[in-house]
Amino acid sequence: MAGLAALAALRKIQPSWVSDDAFSSLATRTLGQQKEDGWFPEYEGPDLGYLSVTLDCLWDLYEITKEPMFFESACRSFDFLDEMTQLPFGGLGMHQARNTDYLVPYGLCRFSAVSRSWSLRVSSLLERVYMSSAPYAVSFDSIDDRYLCHYIGHSLIRAWKTLASEQNPSDVAARAETKPNLPASLKSTGISGIVHSLGHPSILCCTHKGGTFTCLWNSRSWMADYGWVVRRGDRLWSTHGWSTNWKVRVVENEWEISGHLFPHQESLPSPWNHLVLRILALISGRYLIGWLKQRLIFKAADKHLPCRRIIRRVGQCVEVEDWIGNILPSDVIHPAPRASIRHVASADTWHPEDFTLLQNVERISKQNQSKDGRLIHTRYVEIKPA
Repeated sequence: MAGLAALAALRKIQPSWVSDDAFSSLATRTLGQQKEDGWFPEYEGPDLGYLSVTLDCLWDLYEITKEPMFFESACRSFDFLDEMTQLPFGGLGMHQARNTDYLVPYGLCRFSAVSRSWSLRVSSLLERVYMSSAPYAVSFDSIDDRYLCHYIGHSLIRAWKTLASEQNPSDVAARAETKPNLPASLKSTGISGIVHSLGHPSILCCTHKGGTFTCLWNSRSWMADYGWVVRRGDRLWSTHGWSTNWKVRVVENEWEISGHLFPHQESLPSPWNHLVLRILALISGRYLIGWLKQRLIFKAADKHLPCRRIIRRVGQCVEVEDWIGNILPSDVIHPAPRASIRHVASADTWHPEDFTLLQNVERISKQNQSKDGRLIHTRYVEIKPA
């Protein structure tokens, strides 16, 4: 989307550089990637951080071209962000395809100048996202300097200038008065199983990520479970690989997710490795990128290690039954940390949630080795105040 915005700017400066047909074709193909719920696929799935960056670019495209299709696409993106940030769990982090925890604000703030109704929605969203004390509220604390310099800082400055101005573009106000009628279902995102009832806890389950889930009893008690990591020598496998190939069965208060673990092997950096990589990049950079993505990001599941996860809400507790097949007695299996072992350079380096996966919640877990694998029973119970 950023490349399309750059083409639009070049086309405005010098129309002969970019033909109308070429730009129209690229615009149609790009907007055609948007899902009905309003998100664009990032590494095969939704990601709120990158969607907010896309929203910034959609506003640039609309400002340059005045084409309604870019504004309408921005509306759908805003609606998805608005819907997802109203979930009682705050930021989604590891439940997303690229694990981002930030939202850049410029594209969001631009709607505040459209109309009074849009301004109210923007104010509510900004308060939820940036000023909330919710367990997983979005913050910029975990963003490294590269991303602050690359784009986030730029968006923050543009957002401040937008909110400080009093512009009100009348040419889009009429279409923005009513919120687009988008489906409330989030099944296409792979984020599902949201339980809202008088009983607790509420559960958010990401079925496309092997059943990572978050539970919220109340404002003081919550937990997050990101599956398991298997270690065998210097090799790792994880259950939290993003894929649409997970088999899912959902009934009332229960989710069953089955598939296979995803392999990973750490590559230790060194000056010599870096030098070789730079030389290869100069010689065959365009081919090297695809190979690196397949090696570091889009890894196929290991059919040798099947797994199954069943999550149940039983009264005030949550019970999880995990089975991993073909496990050796010497294999070490430990709970997955918040950070994914999948290489996603856009993810943050640390986050307060790293130290609060359990907040006023007791975790009771037991592993049993059998001939065909290992069975793990885990129970989460809220710790009541004295």
